Amino acid sequence: MNPRAQGAIEYLLLLAAAVVVVSVVISFMISTMGPPLDAGGQQTYDYTCKTINTNSVICGCYACDATRGGYSKELSKNLLANRADCHTLSVLKNDSLLDSVKCPGSFT
Repeated sequence: MNPRAQGAIEYLLLLAAAVVVVSVVISFMISTMGPPLDAGGQQTYDYTCKTINTNSVICGCYACDATRGGYSKELSKNLLANRADCHTLSVLKNDSLLDSVKCPGSFT
């Protein structure tokens, strides 16, 4: 075999190994960024729904407060927070922070 051809093959193998290492590092970095994004969403809800105490259906769903209501753009109707609407909003917004499963049984 020609020494130049062998050198080219070794060079291609090194390049392939570098690509694999870089892809593993990138996938690791992406997987570790998930929890801070969720924590940022939690902080946003805490500030909006607890600190400012916004009276909205979404805050009612998040805080399990059936007295909070308003107009829901997603559902196109006026409503008070209730288990069914909170579940629908969580699905529409793809937001686990609105998941009505977290609410106690007395939440209507």
